[in-house]
Amino acid sequence: MAEAARVAGAPGGSAAPNAARSGFLPLDDASLQGWTEARITVQGRTSLVSRAQAEGLAAQIRELALAVTGRNGAMAPVLLQIELVENGVVTGTLAVGEATARWTQLRGGFEQASSGSVDAARVRQLLAEAARLAPR
Repeated sequence: MAEAARVAGAPGGSAAPNAARSGFLPLDDASLQGWTEARITVQGRTSLVSRAQAEGLAAQIRELALAVTGRNGAMAPVLLQIELVENGVVTGTLAVGEATARWTQLRGGFEQASSGSVDAARVRQLLAEAARLAPR
């Protein structure tokens, strides 16, 4: 799928007129709020954790996802990937490098990615929490 917004067949796919003209839709906060599980991949290991297990992670994910506002920005090598899952369906993916991140929301029949620089201290905090949750 393309990284630009794809609205084909999106039910109720009405976006703000300026966003529709630019081809870039506003962040769908539901992707960051409604997830029930997170699939965490760090250092080649993947684990699935419930939202209840990963509650400390939720705020960190949301903070980084909201911090990346660029389109197709340069991305450092991915150290951590988190897929947010709602009732068995992936609704968003956060890929994190040392000081960069890419948030891809997958809701309502479209995929849209934003990427850019993020605070390295926030990345370190997220990596530490993800490593704590992921089995060794």
